[in-house]
Amino acid sequence: MANFHLNAKSFIDKLTFDKEIIVEIGSDNNEGSTEFFDSLGYEFHSVDVLADASRRLSHLQNTNWHIVPSGSVWASHSLPKLNKEIKVLYLDNYDWANPGPTANKIKAEYACRKVDWSNLGSQVEHLHQIIGCFPYMAPQSIVICDDTPMVEHHGTYTGKCGAVVPFLLVHGFKVVHAGNNGVILSRGL
Repeated sequence: MANFHLNAKSFIDKLTFDKEIIVEIGSDNNEGSTEFFDSLGYEFHSVDVLADASRRLSHLQNTNWHIVPSGSVWASHSLPKLNKEIKVLYLDNYDWANPGPTANKIKAEYACRKVDWSNLGSQVEHLHQIIGCFPYMAPQSIVICDDTPMVEHHGTYTGKCGAVVPFLLVHGFKVVHAGNNGVILSRGL
């Protein structure tokens, strides 16, 4: 959902930063997330499979760009080399497959990268990302899950991070915001 990252501002303001980093997996797609995180003034890493945002937003001062085959590849191979803890993790990549006028175009774009665009594939990729990032999450940290609504009639989360939410809950995170098609979890606040 466009601008869901803005729901995290009050939680980010409660965090105490030392040398930790902010990570966005899924760079800005014209919704303002990368500029928002860059403007906070902390070390910031934006990870994406496409170079579009890094070209459009090359003027940003605090953004370290990572163009990679997938967010999970970055989390398991590149993140450990940074030797940093993550204070804020924003997951907004691998689009949820909704039918509509642009669905065939999106499916073809994913196919060019040899990725089968599917909802299960989106959840699996996001779960791989959190498993890779989890050992590097700071004791006081938040995870922002875009496009992850609560399905009220059965009390579970669906969407991109539908598998991420229970993983984080099992590992001591708590839901601090749910709504607007997303969920924010924290620990240590």
